[in-house]
Amino acid sequence: MTKRNKTHIPFWDNVDRYLKTETTDSITLALLEADKTCTVIAKQKYSNFKTEKEQLDAFTKDLKRPETFLQLKEYVDKIRYEPGFILPDPYQGMEYIQRYRELLQESLYGEISEEEYSVSKLLLRRIHSFYLLRKQNIKKAVLWLLVIVAVMLFISDTQVGANVFTFIIEQLHFILKMIVIGVAVIALVGFILIFFITGLEKRTLSRKRR
Repeated sequence: MTKRNKTHIPFWDNVDRYLKTETTDSITLALLEADKTCTVIAKQKYSNFKTEKEQLDAFTKDLKRPETFLQLKEYVDKIRYEPGFILPDPYQGMEYIQRYRELLQESLYGEISEEEYSVSKLLLRRIHSFYLLRKQNIKKAVLWLLVIVAVMLFISDTQVGANVFTFIIEQLHFILKMIVIGVAVIALVGFILIFFITGLEKRTLSRKRR
C-alpha cells in the first residue's frame, strides 16, 4: 500500500481510522472522508466567502496543481452519486487518498518535504495549521481586543474609569489563572490516560502472543 506520511492534517483522524482495516469498503469510506476533509478545511480557511462553492473555488485556485484536485473531486463524486459505481482497485484508492493529503499539506503549509517534519517542529506546524484555519476569526478577535484596550485607556483618565479598569484587570487575571489551572489538570489527566491505555495495549499484545 502507499506509504502514509505523518504530517499533521486537521480532521484527518477519521481517514486514518478507516484505513486501519485496509479493505475495499474501508478505503472507499476513507476516500470519501478525505474529500469531506478538504471541504471542511476550505470552509474554515476561506470563511470570508459566503457559499461552499466559492470556498472550494478559492481553495482550488490557491493550489499549484488545481487540476489534480478537480480530477479527485470528479472521481469521488462518481462514487458518491452514481449508483453501482465502486472503487475498482484499493491500491488506486490509497493513491488518491495520498494525493488528497498532499494537496491539504500544500494548502496548509506550502510545499514542504517530509524530512522537514521532525518531531521538534510538529507542534509548531499544528499551531500554524490552527492559525490558518481560523485566520479570519483571530483577526476579528485581535481587532476587538485593540478597540476594548483603546476604550479602557480612554476612560482610565477618570477616577471611575480607573476603578472599572482595575476591576476588569483583576477579573482577567483570575480568569487566566483558572485557564492555566484547567489546562494543567487536563494535561495531567491526558498523560495518565495515555499511560494507562499504552500499558493496557502492551498487556493485550502480550496475551495474544502467548
